[in-house]
Formats: sequence, structure tokens, C-alpha cells
Amino acid sequence: MRLAFSRLWFDQSATAAIEFAITANVFLALLLGIAGGGYTFVVKSDLEQALTKAERYALVHNESNADLTNAIAGALSTYKSTNLSISFARASSGGVNYVKASLGYTVRFGRNMPFPPITFSSTRIFPT
Repeated sequence: MRLAFSRLWFDQSATAAIEFAITANVFLALLLGIAGGGYTFVVKSDLEQALTKAERYALVHNESNADLTNAIAGALSTYKSTNLSISFARASSGGVNYVKASLGYTVRFGRNMPFPPITFSSTRIFPT
């Protein structure tokens, strides 16, 4: 019994597989974290660009909420429209009309995943 145990203890034939099993999990988690962080920046940037497009449209045209919604939806055409929320609030101060545009995009990771949905949001106030 002691001889069998010492033979297993000093056997190094599968050390590479065991080291790979340990380090591959860490590397995969790091890689997925980098990809998730990159996706976060892309979505946030796209929301900001859509608001910029709506702001430019509002400054040039006589806009309605439907026109601004179409401008934003056109800028975010690659995103799933059911996960996109667009809202507008209008105000006036000192003879200048303002629009507060709020965008939200919810990312769901699947039905059976243990992660809650993540909502990215962006808000901007601009004159019309």
C-alpha cells in the first residue's frame, strides 16, 4: 500500500493536464470579463451617439416625440427594439424650449442564467 501511494505521489505524467485545468478557468474568466467590459463600453457609446443624433435632429428640424424616437431607433437599428426604452420630457425656461431624452437598453443573458438583466441608460437635456 505504501509503495502504491508513493508511486502515485511522485508520478508526474499528468501534471500538464492538471495545471491546464487550473489555469484555463482563470484565463477563460479573464477573457470573458474583458469581452463583457468591452460590450458595456460599446452599448454605452451607441446610446450616447443615438442621443447626439436626436439632439442634432431636434436643432435642425421642427421635431415631435415620434420624429425623435424614429431618429434614435434608426441609430440603434442593430439593437433589439423590445429591450430599448425611449422617453421624452419637455420643459421651457426663459423662452427656450428643452427636451430631456432618456434612453435605456436592457441586456438579458438568457432564460436559465443566474444573472439578472443589466440596464444601460443615458440621459441628455438639449434645446429645441
